[in-house]
Parts: sequence; C-alpha cells; structure tokens
Amino acid sequence: MAELETLIREMVLPTSTLKPLRCEANLLSKKDRPNIAFHKSHLIFCFSRPEANHAKIKYEQFFHCFSEFLSAKSLPQELVIEFKIIYTLFRVEGFNGYSVDFKVCGYGESPDKARQIANIGYAHFRKFIAEDDIKYNFR
Repeated sequence: MAELETLIREMVLPTSTLKPLRCEANLLSKKDRPNIAFHKSHLIFCFSRPEANHAKIKYEQFFHCFSEFLSAKSLPQELVIEFKIIYTLFRVEGFNGYSVDFKVCGYGESPDKARQIANIGYAHFRKFIAEDDIKYNFR
C-alpha cells in the first residue's frame, strides 16, 4: 500500500509532528459478498513530543481540524475513515497518555480497487499533516 508506506516513512523523520506506534494492513473479502474486496488498515500514532500526549483535548482538536480538512474534499463512498482516541501506556517514556487508532478501509470490486480507495484516505491524511498550520499547532 504505497500511500501508507510513504506516510510511515514521513512520520519517522525527526521533523515529523506524529510518530507511528503500530501498523497493520489486510486485504479481505466477505463470504456473503465474494464480489467485494476490502482493504482494511490500522495506523496507531501519537504526537512526536511526549508531553503533547498527556492531554486528550490535543487529539480532539487534531481530529476537529482533520474533519474540517476532509469536509472540503470529495471522498468516494467506498472509503471509511475512523479516528479513535485511545488511552495508552508509553512504557519507554514512563507515563500514561493518549494515542490514535487511525483506521482506513477501502471497498471495491477487486483487491486493486479496494487498495486504490484506501490510498485516497492516506493521501488526504498526508496532505493534512503536511500543512504548515498543523505542523505549527501540533508540534
């Protein structure tokens, strides 16, 4: 999945606002609907600065900004994006805080189409986190 891989590569850079914690991607089909494939992926991430992960409201503000960003876009009906704030134990840093389980699912009549749809979601997220306002306000 090209966009997800590119996003993760960008997130591990020292200048990134976000840090990936875990990622998983699967290509699935349902037994009751064999003509439809779906590409489901999870990306769990947090803010790069550890102190920013203490406040849940920072993630709520981030989600609000992302929602506004997406509202101006034309998104396919076959794309599902879920943004779930989760309570997280940061063992290395030694504190409890928050992170996000960011799920993207693309549906299509073929595995390639499902991947293309999911890539649209990640492409928009990459554009969103590349904006200067986001880099400044959530760094």
